[in-house]
Amino acid sequence: MTRRSRPRRLETSDLPFLIGRPTWAACLTFAVGLLLGAGAFAILWLLTDGLAADLHWYQLVFYTVAVTLFGMGAVIGFDRSFGFQLTLDIEGVRISGLFTRRLLTWQEITDIRFRRGRWYGSVDVYRVGHIAIHVDGSNNPRRHWSSLWFGYYDIPRLMKLSAKELTALLRHAKRRADAGWPDAAPRTRQKAG
Repeated sequence: MTRRSRPRRLETSDLPFLIGRPTWAACLTFAVGLLLGAGAFAILWLLTDGLAADLHWYQLVFYTVAVTLFGMGAVIGFDRSFGFQLTLDIEGVRISGLFTRRLLTWQEITDIRFRRGRWYGSVDVYRVGHIAIHVDGSNNPRRHWSSLWFGYYDIPRLMKLSAKELTALLRHAKRRADAGWPDAAPRTRQKAG
């Protein structure tokens, strides 16, 4: 499969436009999912092995929250590993993971933002940021569990396009969709004269 570069101007003939993840990024995300899943199972094993009887209530709450967060992280890691891709289409953006598939229509998308990781400071590292897509809640819930209910749908780091390029492409596609995909109708030539 040849990799298509980002078109300068997105036309309907370019659609559907697929953006996947490099194999090494999928492997890395899968490994993170395995580690978080192993951590969740280790804590659960300790709790079921009689440790829970010796703990105070606040320690049980801490371990329950830890298992929940580790479990969610494992599911997110597995979902965004192999087979994760974005598909830009006339209807909207399809986010397809290992477990979940979602269509965010162009009409319900209210904002597309590039978000830089706060822990990197002012260092501009290639492919470091991620993308937040905000929706109005008409077709999909405004807050999604995979972004810990912060109020957006997250496109993760390490895609085949950098986060800045992907943000620009998504914004461009949103503008074209809001204009009704002007090149979708057949063009007629007018005679000079």
